[in-house]
Amino acid sequence: MGRAGTGGQGAFERRMRVALLNCYLQGGHTENAEVESSARFVEAAQRLGIEARMFARSEDLADFQPDFVLSLSYNDAKLAGFPTYLLLTAPPRWFDALPRFRRNVLTYDGYWTVSPSVSRHVAALYAKAGKPDLCAFAALSCARTDFVPLDFSRAWAAYVGTNWDGGRHGDLFRALAAAGAARFYGKRERWSHLPAEALGGEVPFDGRSVLDIYRKAGIGLSLGHADFDAAGIPTSRTFEIPAASAVMIAARNALIEEAFGDAALYVDAGSAPEAAADAIRGHVEWVRARPKQALAMAEACHRAFNERFALETMIANAVDMHRRACRALGFAPPGAAGSAAGDGAGFAATVAIAVRDSSLRHFGRCLDSVLRQTLPAQRIVVLDATSRGRASDAVRARADARHVRCRRVARFPAGFAAQLARAWDDVAGDWVCCISADDVLYPNHLFAAAAAARRHGARGAPPAIVYSGTVQASDGHELPELLHDHYNVLRSERMRLAQFDFEGAGAPAARSPLDPAGCLLHVPALAGSAARRLARLRALAREGHIAFTAAVTFATSDGRRRAGDGRFGLPPD
Repeated sequence: MGRAGTGGQGAFERRMRVALLNCYLQGGHTENAEVESSARFVEAAQRLGIEARMFARSEDLADFQPDFVLSLSYNDAKLAGFPTYLLLTAPPRWFDALPRFRRNVLTYDGYWTVSPSVSRHVAALYAKAGKPDLCAFAALSCARTDFVPLDFSRAWAAYVGTNWDGGRHGDLFRALAAAGAARFYGKRERWSHLPAEALGGEVPFDGRSVLDIYRKAGIGLSLGHADFDAAGIPTSRTFEIPAASAVMIAARNALIEEAFGDAALYVDAGSAPEAAADAIRGHVEWVRARPKQALAMAEACHRAFNERFALETMIANAVDMHRRACRALGFAPPGAAGSAAGDGAGFAATVAIAVRDSSLRHFGRCLDSVLRQTLPAQRIVVLDATSRGRASDAVRARADARHVRCRRVARFPAGFAAQLARAWDDVAGDWVCCISADDVLYPNHLFAAAAAARRHGARGAPPAIVYSGTVQASDGHELPELLHDHYNVLRSERMRLAQFDFEGAGAPAARSPLDPAGCLLHVPALAGSAARRLARLRALAREGHIAFTAAVTFATSDGRRRAGDGRFGLPPD
């Protein structure tokens, strides 16, 4: 995991677009740390020539066309066809505790963290799933600031927070409030357990006002959840306090102690509340009595923040990781600058698209997704079962689709077997993918399949089936999460993860739950009569000749064909 990247000097060579995905906004939660930190990110990105916007839903990303997406929560999976990374700010045992959370972490193309313990944990999980370990040393911190000398002779300790988990440090804060050494900022109802005279008022979620609070106080309390400190995970206060040129009093936390050393003051937040309160009071009195020494500490802390944790550096690290991810995951075409030209060597695929009158309205979107594959299909076949051949007419009207083969089908029985039989004579290459016009291939669908087939083949014979995570989309209805647990947030997406599991690839005796449209099939493995082809396919699935890409590369809006199963299982040991 890198530490500094390019350092964020100057604007990047081209204008990028970054989408920040905050699923909490779906429930109307507009006053939280995610909103605050996103405002800072948008402002810092703008100064670097990057356009950044915040979104509540994956379904809203298409019009913005971001270069990449950063999800601020693991409450939802990767759902869109853009490179999508996850901001990890919580201890690994929190997302390990629920299958839905662990599934969601695995769906993302990469992740951001500044905690070594988190990066080690997720790297091991990704390695088990056969995913590249794409990690950026990054967080939504604060922009680089100029140091402002403060008057520490009458300083007090400020704590700013939404107090989302209620009673955290309750006895400690009550002891501090009684001593008058600290003030607490946030919504009054969240701090009702403290006396009114200890409250400093609400702070706007604008990315700037919180720094003014710490500058006014002179001292900031960086006390997080005990699980965060134990895992060496910072809170937003870890960045805000030094950015404001204030003295930081922090709980014992491996990352903070390594990064700031003697430039910060420390307290054992896990000790008895009165003892911890006495230690904080002692630090406050020390700062007031030695303002020159406190000033030197604050300046050293501020310098360490600017060098390692300022948003400009974090964004530069993230962009570097994104460029690596585009090459490693096939979001950049093979042969593009910096990519490995041989990534898709030897993987030639045919994509057959079945078009009926009922799906014609989605055909343009589907064809676009096939034509824009970063590993191009060797052949595209349109099976036109529309009245008056309207799909074929649409292909002829497109200059970029003149090499697409069209076959009129007067009568087209529903079902995968019928589609495969009609497409079989036009298949070129060793792989075939049969989809409906309701389906969309994310740009790295064929690339990810080629990589999975290559990994599987390195362990023995090539797989007969390659599949990936499947997204289900609705034109008009919100779709509930298929994996339910006690921590579900209010969800108002019209997209959901319908399938993401390793069962087909890892359990040879299991009956495959796969949606055939999301699979690529190895043509030589299905040689024989059309009547036996589907039976042969089922037998190969039962025997375990399946590779899973551990990626999300396929979406369908055909709800009748794919209701979703919500199944999830980890890779086998």
